[in-house]
Amino acid sequence: MHDPIRVLVLAGTLEARRLCGLLSERCELEVTASLKGCTTRPTDYRTKMRTGGFGGPEGLLSYLTDNKVDLLVDATHPFAGGMARNSAAVASRVQLIRVRRPAWIPEQGDRWNSYPSLESAVRSLPKGARVLAPLGSGLANRKHAALLGSRPDILFVLRTVEPVTPGSIPDNIDRVIVDRPPFSRQSEIKTLRETGATCVLARNSGGVSGRTKLDAAATLKLPVFMIERPRESELPKGVRVFSSASEAAVWIREFVKGQIPQGQG
Repeated sequence: MHDPIRVLVLAGTLEARRLCGLLSERCELEVTASLKGCTTRPTDYRTKMRTGGFGGPEGLLSYLTDNKVDLLVDATHPFAGGMARNSAAVASRVQLIRVRRPAWIPEQGDRWNSYPSLESAVRSLPKGARVLAPLGSGLANRKHAALLGSRPDILFVLRTVEPVTPGSIPDNIDRVIVDRPPFSRQSEIKTLRETGATCVLARNSGGVSGRTKLDAAATLKLPVFMIERPRESELPKGVRVFSSASEAAVWIREFVKGQIPQGQG
């Protein structure tokens, strides 16, 4: 018998959950999903779990070394820039692959305005607008909350996956909807109508399920103020990037074959 191949999945996305589900079925793997800890009710990943940060690239490398990790999978959110940089920084010391869902692109009927940052998008919102802002757990960032508060002439309807602490949000947050995706196109149309939204403020997270709010906005002919993804850190040569969990799982299967001595397994 050989020791299991140890895999650390930097998680927090649907792709990470799907990948962990696929890998959990393989007895030759020991998989751990790592969550930053922003969500109090994390979804079951069907693998071992750890919660909390690592303390920068040095802390991540220390964890990988101490736990004899063979493969690091960065399947974090496209806007989780810090962890993406940390994983790239340790790629010379451990085998790294990345899973990134493709970004959304405008389709016929979409009324998008694209911006490089939340700050520039908020600054460009029309005076007197009522804005549906499905920012996930984004308002946990005080800087983001301050940016929304910098436009007292606008009312925001915020949608998050976690309850927001009373007193921690600006006065111009008219309503907070706590809900977890996926959402259907029809339910998104209903939300836009019930909240009286005149436009949508969104991050280009990509993925099939999140697209429904954009389709709903197009149906109602509402403009979308789209925050484009931050530029990814440059990856060392040899680091593969996959657009889906299934693609990554196929590659990992071949990686495992190369790690197990011939005649074992």
